Amino acid sequence: MKEEFNVKEQHLKLLKRMYVSWWDCEFGAPAIDPKRPYGNSDVVVDIAEILDYDINDENGYPCDRKLEEYEEELYKFHQEMRTVLQILLNNIYIEEGIYIRENYGDWKKF
Repeated sequence: MKEEFNVKEQHLKLLKRMYVSWWDCEFGAPAIDPKRPYGNSDVVVDIAEILDYDINDENGYPCDRKLEEYEEELYKFHQEMRTVLQILLNNIYIEEGIYIRENYGDWKKF
């Protein structure tokens, strides 16, 4: 079965911010936290902020009215991350060597 998927800049931004942890179930495995996939528990607000959507009111706080305009679109990006992650895992390239992290998820080769 042939299938096509368009990986967009928004997907890559979300991928870089995914919160990966270790779950000690059975043998243990790396996992994306389903409650906080991008670090906080308000997933749609996190996605909007990562993708630079204007959802804040005049005081800088997320506004439900503005968020509702984009909620379906933002949630769709989140659902597509399953495919994006699988594409990454099938096509990744990484080199041996030392990597340094200054911020969460921001590993750079030394």
